[in-house]
Amino acid sequence: MDDSNIDTFEEMEKFLEGTTQVTLEIGSIDEKYRWIKSVLIRFEYLMLPKKKKGVVLRYLRKLSGYSKAQMSRFI
Repeated sequence: MDDSNIDTFEEMEKFLEGTTQVTLEIGSIDEKYRWIKSVLIRFEYLMLPKKKKGVVLRYLRKLSGYSKAQMSRFI
């Protein structure tokens, strides 16, 4: 998946507000995990304040189709 046009948290929030039903179409689970990992690294997830972590988590959950619990276990 190419989400390189989303570079800021504001763009991520606009994306989340503007879409209703989107899922990530990737061939294998490993590819999905690599994409999630790349987003976490690109936005430096571990260094973010709590509010911005929430935005990143909502974005990942919406595109991956994973639940909140699944995403928490992955991270």
